[in-house]
Amino acid sequence: MRIFNQLRKFQIEKQKIKNYFIYALGEIVLIVVGILIAVQINNCNQSVSEEKQRMEALEILQQAFQTNSLEIENTLSNFERLSRRTNLRISHSGPEAEAISDSLIKIIRQIDIVKLNLVNEGEVSTFNLSLLSEELRNLLLHYSTVHKAYKQQEDNVTNLSMKLRENHQQYVSLLTQRTYDEGFSIMDRNIFPSDYAGWLSDRDNQNLSVEIKWKAEVSVEKLKSLQEINEVVLQTIWNKLYNKKGSRESAVALPRS
Repeated sequence: MRIFNQLRKFQIEKQKIKNYFIYALGEIVLIVVGILIAVQINNCNQSVSEEKQRMEALEILQQAFQTNSLEIENTLSNFERLSRRTNLRISHSGPEAEAISDSLIKIIRQIDIVKLNLVNEGEVSTFNLSLLSEELRNLLLHYSTVHKAYKQQEDNVTNLSMKLRENHQQYVSLLTQRTYDEGFSIMDRNIFPSDYAGWLSDRDNQNLSVEIKWKAEVSVEKLKSLQEINEVVLQTIWNKLYNKKGSRESAVALPRS
């Protein structure tokens, strides 16, 4: 009888240990599941946060490149005006240049400085570029490369225009020139006379004007390439923002640099 009591006590103890292990295992499983759920929730929150940052970055880029699109249009218009004035100046230049009317002087004396003012790169790089797709990062890199190529040509035109201004001042009194703008009388002033005929017959004036014309044409070509890429970037951003393709406008093929 005593043996049976001991066996029964052993079975009871064994069952308790078994139940304890089952309970402990259940707790471990619950803890692991809880950790996995917490990690999943954290990853989900992080993903939502990154998606929000990505959308904000895309919106910043969209605004920047929309502004750049307008700036490029304005700069192309400025180059067109520069070309008209330069062509007119060239057509009236030469060794036998004659005096010209005041209305014509108002046009050809203007020596334009054309400058493209894109949105500063610092304003569009306040976010993590890794949030953007590889496609968009490559487009931005290509955009920067073409922009640098354009700026080189723009600087060439600017330098030539500054030289032409220096040449212009050898023949033209700036005080006299102001009379065409402000209409005040300078009859009582001791000034040097302006010699536009002499300026137009100057070889340097003609050569500088011709070189400005050539460099401006190259600048316009580069600027139009930049304009095309700007449209590709805007189209790509629109696709990313709205998860659509071709709805904003037909996609523009990436031009060759």
